[in-house]
Amino acid sequence: MKRVVKTIAIFLSALLLFSIGGCNRGGGDDGKKPAIADTNIVLAENGVSDYKIVIKGDASPADVFSAEELQTYIKRSTDAELPIVRETEGASLGDKVLSVGRTNLLQGSGVEVPYDEVGRDGFKIVRKGNTVYICGGLESGTAFGVFEFLHDQVGYEPYAADAIYYERHDKLFLKDFNKTDKPAIPARYMDGTMHTKDHDSSYRYRFVSGINPPAKYTSYEVDSTIVSEHSLATLVPRDKYKTEHPDCFHENQQPCLTNEWLFNTFLEEVGKRIEERPNATRIVIGQADYFTAWCDCAKCKAEWQTYGGTGYWIRFCNRVVEELEKKYADRHIVYEAFAYSITFDPPVDENGNLIDESCRPHEKLGIQLCTGLQFCHYHTFDDPNCAANVTAYAACKKWVELGVHHITCWGYSANYNHYLPFYDNFGMMQREIQLYRDWGCQNLFMEYISGSNMTSFDYLRCYLFGKLCWDPDVDMNELIDNFMQHYYLDVGDDMKDIFDTYRNYMAMQDAAGIHTGATGGMAQNFQAWSRNFVDSMLDKVNAVLDKCKALSDTERGEMLYNRILGERVCIMYAKLLSYNEYGYPLHELEGAIDQFEADVIATGTRSHQEGVPVANFIAEMRKKVYA
Repeated sequence: MKRVVKTIAIFLSALLLFSIGGCNRGGGDDGKKPAIADTNIVLAENGVSDYKIVIKGDASPADVFSAEELQTYIKRSTDAELPIVRETEGASLGDKVLSVGRTNLLQGSGVEVPYDEVGRDGFKIVRKGNTVYICGGLESGTAFGVFEFLHDQVGYEPYAADAIYYERHDKLFLKDFNKTDKPAIPARYMDGTMHTKDHDSSYRYRFVSGINPPAKYTSYEVDSTIVSEHSLATLVPRDKYKTEHPDCFHENQQPCLTNEWLFNTFLEEVGKRIEERPNATRIVIGQADYFTAWCDCAKCKAEWQTYGGTGYWIRFCNRVVEELEKKYADRHIVYEAFAYSITFDPPVDENGNLIDESCRPHEKLGIQLCTGLQFCHYHTFDDPNCAANVTAYAACKKWVELGVHHITCWGYSANYNHYLPFYDNFGMMQREIQLYRDWGCQNLFMEYISGSNMTSFDYLRCYLFGKLCWDPDVDMNELIDNFMQHYYLDVGDDMKDIFDTYRNYMAMQDAAGIHTGATGGMAQNFQAWSRNFVDSMLDKVNAVLDKCKALSDTERGEMLYNRILGERVCIMYAKLLSYNEYGYPLHELEGAIDQFEADVIATGTRSHQEGVPVANFIAEMRKKVYA
């Protein structure tokens, strides 16, 4: 019998969360995946279990983490603590086993988990008799298989590392597992908060990145990149070589791609990095950032006038691949040309035909599409009524139609001039990731609030991104509703109201023709918000914070207060930035700045825009007090 405590169990602990309902992916609620049937095998009853968790004798710390997560949430659900046992030669393990990773038991079971089938992060969960085998392509896949097993067995759903939902059971029957799953986007990562402070939530959202602590989560090299974006500038830096080679570096222009010295120097620098990282396999050939004009020497000008800017660029990239393959063919290197800014448009003419066969990407050259700059982030990329997106979407489709070796994507998910205020890309997120999947995207990096850790509804956006990258067709509205109830608990309805109020206001702005983008002319103009709107949102947030302080469970109230305080930072930033324009009393400005600074310190907020500490903003505001 299952005992799920609904109305009172959420008061039992501030961090070990129970709640009403769960996001039951795989449990049948979405109408797509049937529920996994129970067997008659008892996994745990009345706090007792005959099962043990088995890992290899030389299991890595990553597989130990997976086993410990399995142990922890079975215990929290049933009170039964399953021992974690390492395989040793000749040891008798019995048959009531949860096998985690590539154990000897797995090798002798007939259950095969080939990497070619599940990839790095996919997994299999298979029951044979009393034993369940959980194994991924690599260790991250095993961890995600453990998360899935727990989800199906006890409703485990991580809304954040400190907000994990699960059900309570007096008697728990083992499910009849025979499941294979893998993410729609094989490699996916989002920076910002997940990068700066919360690797634990990041991993439970099923992100995998080279910045994750390797000892805890992986023993393999996650970051396979030998040379990354803007590599032309980083490997042949202008400041270092301009005096010696002025013919390669003209003012306000890209380097000279037809210059033999520059080409050979770039090859030499790439070769050094290939030798330095013998296990890495990815090279991104990217132009220098910021410069939007090509070199205008006679030779380069003739090239880009004949082949177009991107054709000129692809011809250079093809030549790089050809030369590197002569020496490093056995390394099976994955090459990518960065389609960014002036190289975003494919090398085709006005009729959509390839300009010249030499402009076709090399058979081993993929394309990394940078979708952040060209697109409006309020409307879906393929919205035919969004003039900002029609041309950019057509360019992406044409890259796909060229049949390039593979596609990776670099998206944007923030306003890089103003990180903090509510950024409404929630209405296009799902379709964006569906398109990446349909384009065959192998690796998605979503650049977020880079270097910072605060924006409005931060964790909701990261949670949704993880879910959508795994399955882009999930019910996103259901995900949002569940997140609000399980992450914000007692004030979940209030936070959903704040979220909906923001989105309704943004819809009004959209009706007035305002787009939302990351930078430049399409950057979200939150300064068009009215004073009444800003005041009403601040009142709403303060009311929720007061409700948290009034909870009888003071520990729980403090936890929720700290979770929500960042929302006040975000709306107060909007108020302060337009303080004079809104007509607030100047004699109240100093107190408003003091409150904002105290909240910034309490939340540990780092930056208000890309690369700029929020302390700079506070200092600028204080100057106004004494102006």
